[in-house]
Amino acid sequence: MAIPLINSVVSWFLKKRIHDMELFMKHPQELQNNLLMDMIRFARHTEVGKKYGFADMKSYRDFADRVPLGNYNDVQDDIERCKNGENNILWPTPIKWFA
Repeated sequence: MAIPLINSVVSWFLKKRIHDMELFMKHPQELQNNLLMDMIRFARHTEVGKKYGFADMKSYRDFADRVPLGNYNDVQDDIERCKNGENNILWPTPIKWFA
C-alpha cells in the first residue's frame, strides 16, 4: 500500500521539477534576472547594498553600472569580518560556509 503512495508523491515532484526546468530553458534570461533582483532586494540593507544603492536598483543594467568588477582581494576584509561573526556586511543573514 505504501509503494503506490510513494510513487505518486515522487511522480508529482518529478513532474513539477521537470516543468520548472522546462520554464528555465524557455526563459533563462528572465528567470536569472528575477533571481538577481530578488537577491538585490534581500541584500539592500547590508553594507554592500547601501554602498552600491541596491534599494533603488530596478534592473541588471543598474547592477552592472554600479557594482564594479572585482576579485577576492577586493572583498577579503569584508569576508574576514563575516568569518569573525559580523552580520549584514555582504549578506543579511549569517554566512555558514566559506569557500
